[in-house]
Amino acid sequence: MEKRRGLSGFDLKIIGIIFMVLDHSYDAFVSFGAPLWMTLLGRTVAPIFLFLSAEGFYYTHSKWKYMRNLLLFFWLTNLVTMTISSVWPNDQIVLINSMLGTLFLSVLAMWSWDGLLSWKTDRSYFWKSLLGWAFILITPFIVIALLGMSLPMIVLQMVLFLPNAITVEGGIVFIFLGLLFYIFREKRWVQVSLLMVLALIVGLRGNWIQAAMGFAALPIALYNGAEGKKMKWFFYIFYPAHIAVIYLVATWFFF
Repeated sequence: MEKRRGLSGFDLKIIGIIFMVLDHSYDAFVSFGAPLWMTLLGRTVAPIFLFLSAEGFYYTHSKWKYMRNLLLFFWLTNLVTMTISSVWPNDQIVLINSMLGTLFLSVLAMWSWDGLLSWKTDRSYFWKSLLGWAFILITPFIVIALLGMSLPMIVLQMVLFLPNAITVEGGIVFIFLGLLFYIFREKRWVQVSLLMVLALIVGLRGNWIQAAMGFAALPIALYNGAEGKKMKWFFYIFYPAHIAVIYLVATWFFF
């Protein structure tokens, strides 16, 4: 079989994983002179994985299992980060904003979008999708209310286990960027244009480091539609594992 030109889904995952490690290493070692280019490359990670989540959700055999896995490993990541930061505290590194929470909410938005489109053919799915939208849009207000109360620390920590647009990485902007990638998945030029416009807006608002996410347009544009090598569980396991390793190395040997 002739190999397609461009980048497969596997290639994009590897690029995203490498840049993610560089970005998180920058966060951990910036006070020791970690170079800026590490986090600039890291700005491309979220768009790449949001794009891949749109592809993965479209092709998956079980959309519920896809969402379930993201949610379970979001919880696992939070449990790991809370545990290691309690056992080995380090005030110089803050472990928050799990990308898996962003991916879960974005995929939930994709599922809810499909539900809206099914209002004529599947009323049950349509009404369930409204619950999905309610969860996405209402949970931020619930979290804000809870964080404003004088609650025990353990309760406030448990709030972080509720995926919401306030505490996940990129917030509502990234959640809906993933949804737009899904809606326009057959129009690559629209996907790339949306990303570039968002990056430009972010840059014009003064955050030129975050605007570097626009460079993710290149690997996304080169995606050839092929899945490539399968690595179903690798990313789920690698995500909390690499965060724990970077945190522990920084805490034990540098702080």
